[in-house]
Amino acid sequence: MEVWHQRLDDAIRIVTAAGDEARRAQAHLVVGHKMDNDYVTQVDQDTERHIRQALLARYPQDGFWGEEYGAAGDEDHLWVLDPIDGTTNYIRGMEEYAVSLAYLCGGQPAVGVVYCPRTGSLYTAIREKGAWKDGQPIRVSADKCLRETVIGMAFAHRNPEFASSIQRMIERLMAQAGDMRRSGSAALDLCRVAEGAYGGYIEPGLNLYDIAAGVLIVQEAGGRISGFPSEAGALQTGNVLASNGLLHRAIESIVADSFQLNRVE
Repeated sequence: MEVWHQRLDDAIRIVTAAGDEARRAQAHLVVGHKMDNDYVTQVDQDTERHIRQALLARYPQDGFWGEEYGAAGDEDHLWVLDPIDGTTNYIRGMEEYAVSLAYLCGGQPAVGVVYCPRTGSLYTAIREKGAWKDGQPIRVSADKCLRETVIGMAFAHRNPEFASSIQRMIERLMAQAGDMRRSGSAALDLCRVAEGAYGGYIEPGLNLYDIAAGVLIVQEAGGRISGFPSEAGALQTGNVLASNGLLHRAIESIVADSFQLNRVE
């Protein structure tokens, strides 16, 4: 685990430097399309390339998987990166975007870093050692009632097959939760569960690089992560249900009803 501490220190240094450069580059963006409603900028690509080069120079034996250039190398010792999580926000000048980097050992996150360049907020975690925001320990909320909490969610607009399920979910959340939020960055939404701002977070159709760091940060802050009811885990399916633990069953029930899934007893 001491090696993980060194990896965290190196990841923080590399990610914050790349994120700060991405913030400075916002005024000079070149924007392209991967597909409908899915944007990419030269900054996404440059940020991934710089982080990849810096990490593999330090850890040449490791594998690397980034959103823009794919995966290569050792899958059992793997860095997973979303260079700009929340690209749509980024290209429109909003602050809700982050650099999200995780180190996976044996397929499970061991180190997580989520950095929001516009606010300077830095979320970090090490497996079995805890989670922090700006160097201070964080903990999930103590909310026990949906009506008294905020639930993060997303529209999954790139996956039209989820549209009717999302609509049902929103209706149920409106009836049962205190309020809802949709930031446009899965990494930051998971961190808000970890720091106690949200009682839970729901989103289907994500990729490993979107969530690997945030999943660890939630877990190390005392929260619970699962896939959707009756499915495999979030890291395997990309369907994420995060909570403070106390609200997990109640949120599972909403997801099961909305997506017409079997409940897990």
